[in-house]
Amino acid sequence: MDMSAETNKQLARLWILEGWNKNRNKEVVEQVFARNWIDGNPTFADQPQGIDGALYYVNVYRNIFPDIQFELTHIIADENFVTFRFVAEATHQGEFMGIQPTGKRVKFSGIVMHRVENERFAESWNEIDLLSIKNQLETN
Repeated sequence: MDMSAETNKQLARLWILEGWNKNRNKEVVEQVFARNWIDGNPTFADQPQGIDGALYYVNVYRNIFPDIQFELTHIIADENFVTFRFVAEATHQGEFMGIQPTGKRVKFSGIVMHRVENERFAESWNEIDLLSIKNQLETN
């Protein structure tokens, strides 16, 4: 039985607002991701699949932007998908796209789409404005 659109929205809110914003990703990852989760456009070549892959993604970004905070600006869902747009702010504390830590604050946006199956994210796609981050870090 498919979840309702509202339940899918709650799943996304749990991952972003509780997982990311409260640094509880490790606590909520198994409530949110399918064991065989697939990253539809992996950011990192050595990223594993499944729950380990989701945590790998979190750990890499937490090392670069340890204080990252997300604001969900839009969220759209149906029985099979949930998509949201976000604006995030963070401090650059780890190497990013070849740029050594600068301590600068960055603000960027992105859109994430999750296919939901059996009350878990089964497959995900991220479109993050990496060029904006790079430009902010490279300006004096």
